[in-house]
Amino acid sequence: MFTKVKLKQALVASAPLDLDLRDGRDGKGSEVGGLDHSVVSGERSATVHLAGELDLSVADELRDLLDGLIGDGRAHIEIDLSQAKFVDSRAIGVLIGAQKRAQGAGGRILVRKPQATVRKAFDILGLSPVFEID
Repeated sequence: MFTKVKLKQALVASAPLDLDLRDGRDGKGSEVGGLDHSVVSGERSATVHLAGELDLSVADELRDLLDGLIGDGRAHIEIDLSQAKFVDSRAIGVLIGAQKRAQGAGGRILVRKPQATVRKAFDILGLSPVFEID
């Protein structure tokens, strides 16, 4: 059994939107939320620009993105967090796992330009040296 939520706009008469909160998709199968990102790829490297909130709801998509890059031979990855507003422990765990896989493939993940609140999460966990954050 799963939870359904009926959302109604307060001022605009419209049909309610059914959301299946189990998988973050609406009743029509389209993505609700999702990882806000762009990728610039080189031959053996990539720069990933991430924006918005990096949390449980996008962790699997982030893992798939990074694993795909590493699997395609782009083990040198810069992650630009200048537009990321929030990062939770699940997303940080994904980055740590990707760092291990990148290093196993002869590469490295570097974190660039995190906002102060995002940087603080890495600092509190002692991960700034792990990702060479600047």
